[in-house]
Amino acid sequence: MRLGVLDVRYRAPTNSALNLMAVSVLVASALIGTNAAQAVAADSRGNVVVAGITDSSALTTPTVLTGTLRSRTGSPAAAGQIVIYAWPDLTNSQVGDSFTPQPLASAVADAQGRYEVRLASSVTSSLRSQGSGVANLEAVASDPSGKFFTSFGFPLNVDEGILAPSASANGAVSAAPRSQDLTLGSLQYAPSQGNPASIAEAKTIVCVTNDIQNLGQEKALVGATYDSSGVVFHNFIYQNGQSSELGIGSSSDNQIFTFGGSYGITNTGTITYSQNGGKTGGYYYTYFIYHKFREVCNNGYVQYTVRPVSWVSGSSQAKVGTISNASYCTAFAAHTTIEDTVDTAVTWSNGISIKSQIGIDLTAKTGYDTKGTTVFSATNYNVHLCGVGGYPQSGSYLLQSQP
Repeated sequence: MRLGVLDVRYRAPTNSALNLMAVSVLVASALIGTNAAQAVAADSRGNVVVAGITDSSALTTPTVLTGTLRSRTGSPAAAGQIVIYAWPDLTNSQVGDSFTPQPLASAVADAQGRYEVRLASSVTSSLRSQGSGVANLEAVASDPSGKFFTSFGFPLNVDEGILAPSASANGAVSAAPRSQDLTLGSLQYAPSQGNPASIAEAKTIVCVTNDIQNLGQEKALVGATYDSSGVVFHNFIYQNGQSSELGIGSSSDNQIFTFGGSYGITNTGTITYSQNGGKTGGYYYTYFIYHKFREVCNNGYVQYTVRPVSWVSGSSQAKVGTISNASYCTAFAAHTTIEDTVDTAVTWSNGISIKSQIGIDLTAKTGYDTKGTTVFSATNYNVHLCGVGGYPQSGSYLLQSQP
């Protein structure tokens, strides 16, 4: 039996404003219907069958997630199942709230463990129609025996990138799938939660996610600028509508956490950071609230995740050294200012300093849309503006002004 989600209906206290995305309503009503007990079942091979959701192998829509699924020993996990779920908007989540992520898509790994997950056109249309920034998804993978599984969270920008409408007549979306290899066994059966043998013949698995702890504010690195010339002022603007991809911590025992993907949040205000100068770099920070969640299923599986729920504004910054690998340079004339949108993201491995609470720091990534802006202002001298990974506005993910 594979891991799946049965009850897709959100349950929250009456005073909570937490709501599922409209796509959840679409799938719950149009695909699953009113009988939630039939939402997830097993076929004759033991694979999860999500009612109304076509397996990715039968779809021709763009791939949203691809990679290789491996067992605990590193061998390909042939016939492993990957199911994609949509998480709700957690902005107003409170400790005590509960919900069940909505199943959207599924795929089965081939003999080499390779998999490709596609969303049906009805689902992508619903996601795109929201126009609200980010859709947060989670891939849950299990082996054929149902004894081991893993999960990985990732956001999709519903306005740009993978879900941006293409110019093609058939209305397909642009294909830029996320690549993620998955290893089973990071999460597994918890003996204290039940006896899996007693439900081995069950045709449904019920999982409920609970908000169990408010971990408070965490500082996130959202931008950086550099100057090695000594004659340029530089700063960063975190603009209204900017999306940040923030790390998730995952654990099966609430003790040892590992990286479990990321969760996207779109800010609702603008921060203009103060200028730096004098052959130095600048790091720019803002603040997000993190909560801890616990998912429990009736087959004995349990998972704890630590993830962001909301942006709370606030700002801080720090001076850092310059960089040496900005080699894609263009002319930068005296007395001019260049405002450059961050067109390619950089992932900071310790962008969320949360180690004191869960034992590891988490990643922060800003710049996978076009709303983050770096500002460089030259004084009395001609210099150069140089990028790492490409020229400014042509694939660069860090910028530095140089002699």
